[in-house]
Order: sequence, then structure tokens, then C-alpha cells
Amino acid sequence: MPYNVIILSSTVIALAFGSVFNLVVRRFVGLEPGDAVLGNRLRGLVLRLIQFIGAQIAKRRAAATVVTNGTEKKETIDSSTHQ
Repeated sequence: MPYNVIILSSTVIALAFGSVFNLVVRRFVGLEPGDAVLGNRLRGLVLRLIQFIGAQIAKRRAAATVVTNGTEKKETIDSSTHQ
């Protein structure tokens, strides 16, 4: 039992020391409003990719081909009625 208490208390003290040390040593640097952050760039790229894929899907749905009586006919689907 004393061994477990010693290990547990040492772990708690190490975690507390690590957190305080990190706050004391770290140098905080403010970003200017125009600075780009890698996460924001990546998020923007992903959002543009999703928009591009959505546009391609909508374009293909709008130009869907329907085969009726052995002839191929282009049918335009109104996107406001079918969602």
C-alpha cells in the first residue's frame, strides 16, 4: 500500500510541475489579423474540395440521361424541386 501511495503522489506532483513549467517557459506570440495559420489553410482547402465535389455531383444530376423506348434522351432536372 505505501508503494502505491508514493507512486500516485509522485505522478500527481510530476503532472502539476509539468503544467506549471510549460506555462512559465513557453513564449506566447500573438498573430496579426492577416497571418494565415496552417489549420485555417487546410480547412479552406477541404471546404473548397467539398464544394467542388458537390458542384460536380449537381452537374451530373442535372445532365442525367434517361433511356426510354431504346432511345437515349437528355433530361434536365430542376434542382429546386429535387433535393
